[in-house]
Amino acid sequence: MKSAATVTFILFIGFVIVACGGSGHPSSTASVTVSSPVAFTGKQPPLNAQALEIVNYGHGASPMEHRAITQIVDEFYRAAGADDGAKACKLIYSILEESIAQDDGQAPAPPSLRGSTCAVVMSKLFEQVPGQPLAVLAGTRILDVRVKGTNGYVLLRSSVMPEGEIQVKRELGNWKINSLIGGPLPGTPPASEEAKAVSTETRPQPLTPAPANNPNGRHRDSADGDEDPESNDDEEFVDFGHEAGEQDRRAITTLVEHYYRAAAAQDGNSVCADIYAVVVETIPEQYAHSPRFSGSDCEQIMHKVFKYIHATLSAEVPRLRVTRVRVSGAQGVALVYLGKRPEPYVLLHREGNSWKMKSLFEVGLP
Repeated sequence: MKSAATVTFILFIGFVIVACGGSGHPSSTASVTVSSPVAFTGKQPPLNAQALEIVNYGHGASPMEHRAITQIVDEFYRAAGADDGAKACKLIYSILEESIAQDDGQAPAPPSLRGSTCAVVMSKLFEQVPGQPLAVLAGTRILDVRVKGTNGYVLLRSSVMPEGEIQVKRELGNWKINSLIGGPLPGTPPASEEAKAVSTETRPQPLTPAPANNPNGRHRDSADGDEDPESNDDEEFVDFGHEAGEQDRRAITTLVEHYYRAAAAQDGNSVCADIYAVVVETIPEQYAHSPRFSGSDCEQIMHKVFKYIHATLSAEVPRLRVTRVRVSGAQGVALVYLGKRPEPYVLLHREGNSWKMKSLFEVGLP
């Protein structure tokens, strides 16, 4: 379900894969260069529809808004270049800032990003953004600022990102950062062939039975096609926590099946009733930047999203099977078969006595 994953990736992860580069801390005087507003040419290649929506979003910022927004983005990237997570978190929109430690700093997030506070998670993120080491982050240039109401996009450029963006949002009269980190515009290529090689998605291979020399029966990472057989990064998901008990397994399986059937039927009301309440509250804010999917509430937005990918859902949902359920406290992971292997996973959260969807869509193994 590639189109759906593209639409929602920013909401749950916010990470962007671009070019490889060196590492090292820049000097404390490193700063973002702010250029005069320019138009993106989109010559290599022409910008796709999603990118054009961002480049042409709303209208150009007024001089006052432009100064305020470029200042906050400048401070954010200075903090990123200095690996200062605490300062960066003060510049992030409060709803996003409050969710970072819970949503991105706990299992099943990668161990290298986990932390109990926003500051810890963001410091780790700044050190690990693929292709954007600290010096590159600090050298990011601001090219233009587009706003509409309380939302905005800042168009960016760096040595590894010819055409990029980061989201901003006005909160109580002040502009704040509304993305974990900026990234390239949808569909735009990296700055080099080396970058392209790194950012190209690797298509996983089918899961294979556990070999005889693996008595625990755990899936080895060498089966997922990511050319990193020693890392075993899939284990974070396929062996998360412990196997669900029969009651939890039945409840989660019923939830996932109901959610996907409602999605195929474009039933926004039923879908939103199945989603974790904390996520439901963020959906209108997160989709406000997309004219195609924006709406006043979760039900309207999810109806539009599922209508957009109806053909894919119609083909996949009849094949749906929940193949593995793992839980740890109030968190859960379910692997789902939709006609292809290896099975992707969805995240779940226990809300009161019921399990709810924490992911809007399934995500492929790392």
